[in-house]
Parts: sequence; C-alpha cells; structure tokens
Amino acid sequence: MKCATLAVLLVCCVAVVVFPIYIIRPFVHQSVATLSLALMVKRWAPWFTVVAFLAGAAVMVRAWARRGERFRAGKNVAMLALVAGLGLSVWASRINIYERVFAPVGIARFVAAADASLRPGDMVIAINLNGSARAYPILQMAYHHVLNDVVGGVPVVATY
Repeated sequence: MKCATLAVLLVCCVAVVVFPIYIIRPFVHQSVATLSLALMVKRWAPWFTVVAFLAGAAVMVRAWARRGERFRAGKNVAMLALVAGLGLSVWASRINIYERVFAPVGIARFVAAADASLRPGDMVIAINLNGSARAYPILQMAYHHVLNDVVGGVPVVATY
C-alpha cells in the first residue's frame, strides 16, 4: 500500500511538471483557458512537488519505522526509487525549459557587412542610430528571440 501511495504522488508530480510544458509549447495554438490553467499549474508546481516529496518521505520513514517492513529489500528499493523520483520532480518543477531551449545570446559578435555569410534572400532586423548600424539575421533571432545590444551609444533590445 505504501508503494502505491508513493506511485500516485509521483504520477501527480510528473503531471504538474509536464502539463505546462505540453501546453505552453511554441508555435502551437493555445486557448485562453488552457493557457491560463497551464500557467497556474506552473506557478504552483514547485510548492506542490515539495509537499508531495515531504509526504512521500514521511510515508517511507513511517514504513521503515515498522519493525516487520524494515527488512523487505525489494519494497525498500521501490520506495526509495519512488521518493527519489519525487525529489527529481521538485528539481524539474523549478526549471524553465524554454529559457534553456531558447537561450538568450550571451555576448553578440558582429562582423562587417562584407564578411557576413548571408544569402541574398535572408532577412535581417536593421537598426541605425547615431551613425552606427547593426543587422541581426532573422534566422538567428528566430532561435534566440531577444538580443540586448548598444547601437550608437543607445541601449537597444532587438526581438523577433
């Protein structure tokens, strides 16, 4: 019965971690209701997973405290694995996967226009301020989405 309780807790924790990732994926239509629900679940997932982990650890400790269950190696390994899975869900609930997938540009490196490796049809975002110009290729901006830069002494944010 203890392993079943831990398994249910683990399934719930995996659900609150995976559901927002599935709903809030890029380039997919999202309704207002499902997006709102996914954002709410994402906001509460770190707290839910901590509570589930603590409850799972308490179930495991309580089971081990009973004299007869202490020596069942298979059951102990299963409970330990399930509680470890709960611990992983605590960690996973705190990761913003989209920040990792669409990592912002750290330090942008620029080349002269003559040295740029652009094809004739490639589009760019162009900025010209105070006699200084920059062009950000759309193919790279579509991956990173945001670039902080200083053009002509003015801080700018290019986004696509």
